[in-house]
Amino acid sequence: MLAGRAASGERARYTVGTILSTLGISHEFVSAADVDGAGPLSRGVYLVVGTADGGLMDRICRETAVVVLPDPDLESTAPDSVLPEPRTQNPEPALAPKQFRMLSQPTQGGHLVGIAADLVGLAFKLLARDEEYGVSARDDHDRFLWSGSPLSATDLGPRPLVSEYAHLLLACLLEGCLQTRQPVIRKEFWPHGKPMAGCLTHDVDVVKRGKLGRGVAVRDVRGALSSLVRGRLGRAATQISTIAGTAASDKDPYWSFDRITTMEEARGYRSTYYFMAGNRHPEDAVYSLVEPSIAELMAKLEGSGCEIGLHGSYLSSVDVEMLRSLKAELEGKLGHAVVGHRNHFLRFRAPDSWRAQESVGFAYDATLGFSDREGFRGGHAFPFFPYDLVADRPMGLLEIPLAIMDMSLSKYRKLRGADAEDAMETVLRQTRSVNGLATLLWHNTSFFDPEFPGGGSLYESALDWLAENQCYVAPANEIAGWWKAREAVRLSPLMDGRVGWRMEAPEEIDGLVLRIGLPDAESSPRVGGQVPLALSRDGTDHLLEYGPLPAGFAMDIEYS
Repeated sequence: MLAGRAASGERARYTVGTILSTLGISHEFVSAADVDGAGPLSRGVYLVVGTADGGLMDRICRETAVVVLPDPDLESTAPDSVLPEPRTQNPEPALAPKQFRMLSQPTQGGHLVGIAADLVGLAFKLLARDEEYGVSARDDHDRFLWSGSPLSATDLGPRPLVSEYAHLLLACLLEGCLQTRQPVIRKEFWPHGKPMAGCLTHDVDVVKRGKLGRGVAVRDVRGALSSLVRGRLGRAATQISTIAGTAASDKDPYWSFDRITTMEEARGYRSTYYFMAGNRHPEDAVYSLVEPSIAELMAKLEGSGCEIGLHGSYLSSVDVEMLRSLKAELEGKLGHAVVGHRNHFLRFRAPDSWRAQESVGFAYDATLGFSDREGFRGGHAFPFFPYDLVADRPMGLLEIPLAIMDMSLSKYRKLRGADAEDAMETVLRQTRSVNGLATLLWHNTSFFDPEFPGGGSLYESALDWLAENQCYVAPANEIAGWWKAREAVRLSPLMDGRVGWRMEAPEEIDGLVLRIGLPDAESSPRVGGQVPLALSRDGTDHLLEYGPLPAGFAMDIEYS
């Protein structure tokens, strides 16, 4: 129930809905008028966001469990020239959940759980990228950097704060169910109940390293000659040895696709490759989709189960017509629709980049990440639908946030060896702590060790970490498709006197797991008919794991 300031506009509804959908909790929004009737309240946990009427709150607390969050601050901090609304003078900084305290106390016939911190307002501003609107401090590539975020002055780092807020809210909801002996059912985060997910991606910017053949570049020869002239004989010898080793290879060192595929297939993984279509700017690719080698490469990758997405031009991040043209060009070469996209150089402006991608028909974007720092630019380690602050509406494009880019570690942070691995694993551990998604971006060029020392071995370490932690790993289009199908699954209470839920899956989905907590240890869920599922226990919770379900599948889950 949204009350007070939260009851007006889309922002509170969007944020609460995003968080509850992330947690896999089916919900419905009700107004004070819906609740303030003469009849008894329906059983369940009421989440009240904002300041509700005291008498109404007393009634809810007497009859069931209620989780209370304060009136959220949903006003943007952007300048008036950017958004048609007043500017807040002193925006509240994002806070780590460890600073929040949960209140839990019994009431007459019910239970009250509350948190004084503004989880909804803080989460909204991170998801909507409020801090980026109207900001003139951008780098030479017109990018908003981590160093320009107010959070960079804290010790938080670009952590998945929204995801941490979501887990804190989950703890409150479960506390309410526990204290009032109510059952709870929710969808596990990933297929087959995996603890987290990984998405492997590669931006194909360059496929040939040099113009002198066999990957030797003019800069290599110039560098060696310069070292000789300056009397740096040791350095010159190393450079000449590198040139000789590169020239001795039968492939250009940037053509590392076989190596990448071998690494991934050894662990049962597949990935997404973002190819450029056309050359609209000097920073764009110098290869062409009509080259036989490129066409053969894309066909081979797709044949192995990888996805081909569009890597936009340096100029297309907010240019709708150019983006439409590039999308059509790649689709023409592939012979099918292209559903995913990432901006070149991670160039991005909110909301214009999201609008451009939404308007040309992409299903998802994979751009949102800082170029100069690993971590979560939107504070969320899960796919989510962005919010357009100018139009004041949720968007239909799914964002698959970027977590770790090779160049963030090597080029911008100057990390090597153990330092780079520690930084990478910090983000992976943070992601696992919230059961989230870690999207990795490794360029094919990063596997040339003389130029990017340790780049290939660091990627292999990431793959090993994902395997050791039993993660669900898939290309971005499969991540997006599964997440949308999961979100569409509806869980509603049975209304015919039976105790349990109706599960409906409007879209095809495989590997869905439902987690059920029942008030009595002796109770167990039961289902009827020939249903492809496995039933297991995780502590006191019951897990129902489904096999492939067709679109329109429905079943009842009862318990006694």
